[in-house]
Amino acid sequence: MFLIDKNDIGFTSDFCHDIIQYRKKFLLDNNLPSKTIGKVIPSSHLPINFLQNSSEIFHNIKTHLFNSIQKHYNTNNDMLSINSVFFVENSYENNPNYIDICKTDYTYGFLIELNEKSYYKGGEIFINDNEINLSNNQCIIFKITDRLNIRDIYCGEQMKLLGFINNNLINNDINTQVLKPCENMNVIKNFIFSQNKMKYNIHEINNLLSVDLCDLLIESIHYNNVKHHPEFNKLLKVDNEYMIQYSIDTDQYIMNLVSINNSLFNHKKILHLLNKYSLRKFDITSYTIKILKQNITTTYYSPIMKDKNNLYENNDGKMTLLLCINDVDGSIHFDDYEYSISFKKGHGIFIPNNFLYRFYIQINFEKEEEEEKEEEKEDEKEPIIKQPYFIETTFF
Repeated sequence: MFLIDKNDIGFTSDFCHDIIQYRKKFLLDNNLPSKTIGKVIPSSHLPINFLQNSSEIFHNIKTHLFNSIQKHYNTNNDMLSINSVFFVENSYENNPNYIDICKTDYTYGFLIELNEKSYYKGGEIFINDNEINLSNNQCIIFKITDRLNIRDIYCGEQMKLLGFINNNLINNDINTQVLKPCENMNVIKNFIFSQNKMKYNIHEINNLLSVDLCDLLIESIHYNNVKHHPEFNKLLKVDNEYMIQYSIDTDQYIMNLVSINNSLFNHKKILHLLNKYSLRKFDITSYTIKILKQNITTTYYSPIMKDKNNLYENNDGKMTLLLCINDVDGSIHFDDYEYSISFKKGHGIFIPNNFLYRFYIQINFEKEEEEEKEEEKEDEKEPIIKQPYFIETTFF
């Protein structure tokens, strides 16, 4: 373990404060609270690749910080690579306790405090049970064999960057790899950014609704029918250039709601997943219909639902279920994990409400003119439904 001056590696006071502000901007832009609910990483950790100035952060690490590691540990810069970097907040209000992540594949780590010590009480840093007296201009470089602990915050907010670096010569050699034990075995054991591990929390569920039920639902809850409902203004939630979203939580659609409930809660995989994530089947928001008008760019399911006054409710939304109820030529993409799922009629997608799972939806809205004409000839009375229809609900 050794200490270096933050200014020497490009993390000046102004730059550190910029990182804090960009993190706040990210949370506000995506309707995310400071504390999120998830088992993959502790709630206060945000991967910095989501921040607007992440490229500058990575640049300073790969140049100045790598040079410091090369100098002190007599290694070669060409052998070093960034494993991950997190923005970590410990605050008395949201995250007073520092919760470690299970790290099994790194060589060196670093901790850079972003705000001055006058902003908080507590938060003392310990390496191998020895308290490290950092000045406001210093940061810590440590190895995997060093034990890092941070004392609880009892006043204010402590903001910091926590990063991990691989020495590829060491990490690729199984015989010399050193693993750090993790006390909390419930946290994913392999490294946080292991794509396969992250993908395991995104679930495709086949045959949630029968084709016949989908057809009946489309007929009864089609926008052209629901918009004439006397209380439609109350049912309508969103109507913008991207989508229309409205509720079917009224007496008129009670039979539809019962049919959806029966299909979902008699499905073995849904019941298994609810049990896996410690969710109760009736702890859900009302069903809403989502009709896409065009492709949705990168977005997230917010971990917290908002009420009509845009105030945060106490219920944390943990998982969202998206059900496709008509024939759709399209898919949902999770670019961070090079993973996509094609939409299929009657099938569902179960997605964690977490900022780690950003996605975009790609739909082929265009049909060949000849195909459209032939479909119209086959049944001129039935309108062709071009927009994809989804049923959406969130478990909390």
